[in-house]
Amino acid sequence: MSRKILGISAVDIGIRRKGIMLLASAAVMAGATLSAGASSADAATPGGALRVERVASPDGVGVITWYLWTGDTLRGKFQWSDDPNGSNPGDSMRVTDSYADGEGIEADLITDPVRIATTAGHNSPYTSPWNTGNLPEGGEYSVYLYLVAGGVSTYLQTVTVTA
Repeated sequence: MSRKILGISAVDIGIRRKGIMLLASAAVMAGATLSAGASSADAATPGGALRVERVASPDGVGVITWYLWTGDTLRGKFQWSDDPNGSNPGDSMRVTDSYADGEGIEADLITDPVRIATTAGHNSPYTSPWNTGNLPEGGEYSVYLYLVAGGVSTYLQTVTVTA
């Protein structure tokens, strides 16, 4: 059964978010070209340029972590576990908000229904529970990463995960 928000299916929400992200990206790029001395990354991300670092687990099995930085500040992280390993469930994700600034971290795994992990509504530092569910083995999926505050989502980046 698809999740619906205000009568709109999760698939429609994903499509609408993608369209909004494209429009927002175009607006940011247009604004950046008009701003003297401002870079597009600085204009798009509060606190400076966004940097995302992907770090695989040392043994090559288990959790992959993407660290989300703005300037020199670690904002949080997104974690993906493709196969069950110890206490980590398979085909699962979670996010951590590391910085107490009133903004949380959200990750949207583009499946039907869209799977969401968020720290919204929690004081930092906070790690969401694993959001899990079986996916076809070897499938690649997009995950949209956002900063969230007051019901507003600010798109950060899209990463790809493999089930």
